[in-house]
Amino acid sequence: MRPGAILVSLLVLSLSPNARAQIFLAGALMYDANGSGGNASGAYEFDTFSTPNTANSKFNINGTTDIALALSPGANALALSGGSFGSYSGLGLFFSSTATAFAGPFAAVPNLVVVDAISSGTTFSFVNAGAMIATYGQYSGDVSYSGATSYQVGGYEVTVTGFDFGASGNNLQLFVTAVPEPSTIAGWIGLTALGVAAWRKRPRPAN
Repeated sequence: MRPGAILVSLLVLSLSPNARAQIFLAGALMYDANGSGGNASGAYEFDTFSTPNTANSKFNINGTTDIALALSPGANALALSGGSFGSYSGLGLFFSSTATAFAGPFAAVPNLVVVDAISSGTTFSFVNAGAMIATYGQYSGDVSYSGATSYQVGGYEVTVTGFDFGASGNNLQLFVTAVPEPSTIAGWIGLTALGVAAWRKRPRPAN
């Protein structure tokens, strides 16, 4: 097969839709935080996990606990109900590529953690790197946060674009972006290489 025909074939394959896993918000925990997002009150937390029961008080996201909420590419607006703390509320989020509510292990670290000053409007921030955040389960202890502002799973990247607790309703906004599959990246690399080869083998005018 000539380089030009191979080039066209690879182009078609690279642009064909690939099967892509879904991304789910699989659970969350809420804790009393300080201004940098660190845990301010020890073991006491709220969470969305009733099965298995973590002994914490519960709060709901979109009206339910034990969540496995499918997220769509683009903006996702979610409603929180229940949960209450002092000056700052820390929110830890767990994501998955399967439609199953998060179930541990004990002391698991949330994938993303944000903090909001209660009744501050839409102002929020990601927790500072190094802040000691709450983990999954009552009396599970605190760990140093990585400072992550996005998380990748199932071929998608998710970030928090809004978290408002107490000022104008309890709202969480997530934004999901598709991440190029390795096969797609490899296809474009192959296209580039074949394009260069075809250009080098092009007919040259006689001198």
